[in-house]
Amino acid sequence: MIHYLFHITLQGVRPAESILISLPMKGMSVPQVTQKVKEERLKQQRKRLGCLKGVITKKLKSDSFKKTKLLTLMTSVQTSKENIIQCLRVMRSMLTLLRRLNRILQVPHMLARRLLGL
Repeated sequence: MIHYLFHITLQGVRPAESILISLPMKGMSVPQVTQKVKEERLKQQRKRLGCLKGVITKKLKSDSFKKTKLLTLMTSVQTSKENIIQCLRVMRSMLTLLRRLNRILQVPHMLARRLLGL
């Protein structure tokens, strides 16, 4: 099933693009009959794509992974991290204020209990 999904995925890839996908058959725990069928399908894929044994390969253009995209992603992650830290600080201060408010509100309640002798 995994090989079938990879095959479907690779059908959409243009020949100018390249991908390196390793599909080891030995590590899978499948019955031998099913494994033989999958190995035959893999051999046919290799023949069709002109690949090495055990690996389906296509060329990968280096400009598809531009540094600017990676830097933008890293910047947005850093910004998100800073936002989370700032939110945690605000939440911590709000929790402190709520605790103080709770103490203030409990004082009249405790005084009333003492006055009533409860």
